[in-house]
Amino acid sequence: AKIAETEYYRTDRTLSYGKLLNIVMGNRSSGKSFAWKEKLIRMFKKDGSQFIFLKRGVEESRASKLTNYFEDVRELKFPDDDIYASKDKFYINGEVMGYIKCLKKVVNDKSISYSKVKIILYDEFLNENGDYLKNEVSQLFNLYQTVARGGGEVIRENVKIVLISNAVSLINPYFRYLNLYNLKEGYTVGKYYVIELFKNEAVVNAIKDTQFYEMIKGSAYSEYALDNSFYLDDNSFIKKPSLNKSYYYATFLFKEKEIACYILADGSLYMCRNVNKENPYKFCIGCYREKYILLERANYILKRLKNSFNSNMMFFKDLEIKGDVIEMLNISLYKG
Repeated sequence: AKIAETEYYRTDRTLSYGKLLNIVMGNRSSGKSFAWKEKLIRMFKKDGSQFIFLKRGVEESRASKLTNYFEDVRELKFPDDDIYASKDKFYINGEVMGYIKCLKKVVNDKSISYSKVKIILYDEFLNENGDYLKNEVSQLFNLYQTVARGGGEVIRENVKIVLISNAVSLINPYFRYLNLYNLKEGYTVGKYYVIELFKNEAVVNAIKDTQFYEMIKGSAYSEYALDNSFYLDDNSFIKKPSLNKSYYYATFLFKEKEIACYILADGSLYMCRNVNKENPYKFCIGCYREKYILLERANYILKRLKNSFNSNMMFFKDLEIKGDVIEMLNISLYKG
């Protein structure tokens, strides 16, 4: 099934807001990655503007893994150009078009000038496994400051960050940093960011004419792939039980907010913000605070949390708390 070229996604409106941080999410096969790759090539051809291509891990950021990254765009839009990856760079006709960076290895590289870089592109920034880096958002900010300095300015504000993904989960370090837990289709605009959540209806209708759609119709995967349902964000394990017969277990400090942990009558754990200030069992995660114990050192507490979570015996007041606890456990287990 095919659709007209004019019905695929375009980058112009997102950039028209002039925001530093541009987050783009849409249904699968909607053309978002293709459009941004084409944008990067056209910018370079127009005035020599370069880009940073970002991946999370070391292996996925190797040039050998990215040799054909631009091949779909080259075949359809730039058949006479030679576009390839080598070492830590993308080339077009022998000229450096962009740089390949690994977010896990970001450092302040003062020996390299990125004065021609205008876009930092992070494709597939949402992780289906939830394995984000411990300090992922800070790493991105670190890279931005390294790239955007120079040219007679402390920060060149014409350098933009573009994050692209399918709709995977609202529980991620970026939306949590922005304090966003609900998104509607369209544009969500903040002081320094714009989030575009779109559904390409032409693509959806074309897919519905295929046998593939008959196979996935009515499934959770269909809602994710076609309807922008954040498929990891169901309301499972979210409830508001009575705390009358519960036992207050401990308080956890995470990202300057306290999380209360109760043991319910059936032995399950309930996480909320109803903190008992008198309870002496206080633990901190990812920071040092007076009168708090590092959770990483409290093996018995951490083991109880892990076992409850893995046994489906942990419940949460809302999606925000659920996101806090999942991220908290990831950090405590040294993931990333």
